[in-house]
Amino acid sequence: MNGYIQGPSFIDIPFLIVDDSTIREPFNANPQDARVLIDMENALSVLDALGGCKFMGILVSADELVELVRMATGWDFTLAEFRKTGDRLQTLGRCFSAREGCGVTRIFCPNG
Repeated sequence: MNGYIQGPSFIDIPFLIVDDSTIREPFNANPQDARVLIDMENALSVLDALGGCKFMGILVSADELVELVRMATGWDFTLAEFRKTGDRLQTLGRCFSAREGCGVTRIFCPNG
């Protein structure tokens, strides 16, 4: 449930945490829809790491979340860092699963 693709595909509600959460045809493979899943996984991974509820992604945009992190921590956190953090969290999870033999391959893991 990491990317919560059920929301945009079957409930058809926008998620403000990503730029585009529109799944055009949920039962047909589409590269644009794969981008939605990747963006959702990355954004919701950051939200998870912050201790937020996934449903906050419906109401809170990525820009607002970045501002909340800035205010709470005093960090100079940017939207680009938000997106990069989500990607790193996903990669780290895949690397851990590969190391533990949980059915993913090492192809996702940089440097080995």
